[in-house]
Parts: sequence; structure tokens; C-alpha cells
Amino acid sequence: MKKFAMLCMVLFLLLSLSGCGECEHEYDDGVISREPTCMEEGAKTYTCSLCGEIKTESVEKKEHTYKEEITKEPSYTENGEKNFSCMNCDDLYTESIPALDAEPYNQSIYEQMLKFCDNGDYIEALIVGRDAIDTRDAYTILFGTDSEYAVNSKDDAKARIDDLTREIFNVHAEYIKEQIQCAIENSDYEIFDTLYYYKGLGYQYGYQVVFSSAQEWAYVFTRELQGEYRYFESTDRSIQLEIEKFNLKMGDKEYILNFKFVPEWDSEYKEPRFVFENGIIEEIRTGLIAITYKDGTCIKYQSDAGEEWEERQKQREEEKKQNEEKRKQEYLANEPKIGMTADEVKASNWGNPEKINKTTYEWGVTEQWCYPDYKYIYFEDGIVTAIQDHN
Repeated sequence: MKKFAMLCMVLFLLLSLSGCGECEHEYDDGVISREPTCMEEGAKTYTCSLCGEIKTESVEKKEHTYKEEITKEPSYTENGEKNFSCMNCDDLYTESIPALDAEPYNQSIYEQMLKFCDNGDYIEALIVGRDAIDTRDAYTILFGTDSEYAVNSKDDAKARIDDLTREIFNVHAEYIKEQIQCAIENSDYEIFDTLYYYKGLGYQYGYQVVFSSAQEWAYVFTRELQGEYRYFESTDRSIQLEIEKFNLKMGDKEYILNFKFVPEWDSEYKEPRFVFENGIIEEIRTGLIAITYKDGTCIKYQSDAGEEWEERQKQREEEKKQNEEKRKQEYLANEPKIGMTADEVKASNWGNPEKINKTTYEWGVTEQWCYPDYKYIYFEDGIVTAIQDHN
């Protein structure tokens, strides 16, 4: 019997040792025991709250944090290059940047300009290139000396257009000057307008288009004349004539305007004129012209710009009247009053007196302030008690 009991105890111990009483671990949320990097995995440690057993799991590597750097800009003919370098380790790789797709608009303009230049039609090349040159925000021009410059651009077409434009003005300067004169003499508005446009960009682009004083007056005067006109100060609102570039339309008749100075140009103070088959046009002011016809009749015409000018003038006159009235009211509101102190009177519209008569009594001090035009202010102990105004 004792042997049987001993055998049971042995069996019990064996069963206990074989795992029937193993701990059902309850692990905590764990703590990072080693931070991961983009080069090595990290580690996280968990602890059982029942028996204290510890287990460790790996933590994935972090992703690389790359910094981009363009080492070669793409062009229309070559790919560019971009480097990616990790900010936390030495990892580095390179990507190719595809070559630029030629911008059809600017590229076609450049090709047209080249074609005109090859044929010696430099003015036509400038007319074609004007729109592309006008979009200057796409590239910046950096100047060195008068003969050296650099172009920084992501748009090679625009840069080439600019180079070609420079070449035309620098190499063919005398030809350009001749064309300016011919444009005025032949009433060629497009050439005239285009070349003056480039003059406005002269210092910015490194070349200068030279206009004489008379030629510049001609351009400004031409610009001012553009528009539709009706009779001045008339209730008739119908359009009586139209000036577009160098063309004058009057009803069903059209005339070509020819520029001249009347009298002949001999001073910068002489007024320019346009003549046509039936008379002479002169501008009186913006939007208002007078036409003197061959029979001696002079009729004034006004455009929308002239009416806007008239309206602005009326507004300015009205504002002037309102301001004058406001100043008058403010002046009157600042008249001296009974009860004011001496400082308050000085700050009024009477200001400082020409003379002060002062009398001292047992009971106090009186003052008489004398002003022009027999005006007086009386004080007792520094306070106004009476005002005398003979106006």
C-alpha cells in the first residue's frame, strides 16, 4: 500500500513537471528597448505580469528620409538628373529627368523668326517674336558687360527667341532706324507700333530702339486718336467717324491718314497733325479731336475716352467744391466762443492777436485782445467773457 501511494506521488510530480501547471502569460504593451533606424531594426520588450517572463520582438527599419537635388536641368535635347540622398544615413540614388517637350507655341515662333531672318525680313521676325518676348516671367536675363549677358531659363525656346531678338537689334541697328522712318512716312502702323513696343523694353533687354522726338510724338499722338467718335456736346449718340491705326472711316468713306507737323517741325513744342484727303485732324485733349475741313469748317468730335475724361473732370470739380465747403465749415466751427481759455482762442481761426491790452484790478485781471478789422476778444481771469466783431 505504501508503495502504491509513493507511486502516485511520483506520477503527480511527473505530471506537474510535464507542463500541466504552465503559466498563462499576460504580457504588457511592451517598451522600445532599441530605436529602429533606416539602417538597423529596433527591438521591443514585453514582460509577463504573472511570472515576470520577458520576450523580445524586432521592430522594422524606418524608411529613408530623402533630400532631392537637381544636379542637371533638363533641356529640349538632353535629359536632366536628380539626386536623392538620405538625411540620416549615406543611402544615395539618382534618377533621370526626361527631356523637356518643346513648347509648341514658342518653338514655332522661334522657327518662324529664323525663317524670316534667313530671308532678311528682320522686321517681320520682330513682329512674330513680340508675343513670346512679352511673356518674360518665364525666364530672367542677367547682365554682365554691354556685350556679355547670361540667360537662365527652363524654356530654351524663349531664351533662343530673346537671343535672336538681341542679334537683330544689335547687328542691324541702322536698318531698324531706317524702318522706323519708313513706317512713319508710309503710315505703316504695325511696324511703327512694334518697334516702339521694343523701345519700351530697351533698357531691360540690353538693346535700345532709337526714336527721334518727332517720331515719338507721332506714336503717342497716333495712340491717342484711336477710337470711335460722335459729335461733341451733342445729343446725337450715333458714331460719326472711327479712327483705327492709320485708317479714318466716315460713314461709307475710308481715308488713309498721313502724319505731318503743322506748322513744319522746328521745335518740340509744335503740335503734330494728321492729314487726310478732306482735312486736318488735331487732338485738343484725350478723346477730343477737331477736324478742320477743306472748306474751313471745324467740327469737334468726342470718343468714349473723352466722355470719361469729362466725367472725371466733373468729379474732380465736385470734390474740390465739397472740400472747400468742408474747410469753410470747419473754419466757422472753430470761431472763438464765450468761455474759451486763452490757449483755445489761439487754436481757433482767429489765432494770435496783434495786440493785448491788460488791466489789473483788486478783484482780478482783464485783457483785451485786438485783431485786424476792429475785432476784439475780452478776458476776465483768463476766460473769454465778450467778443466784438464788426464784420
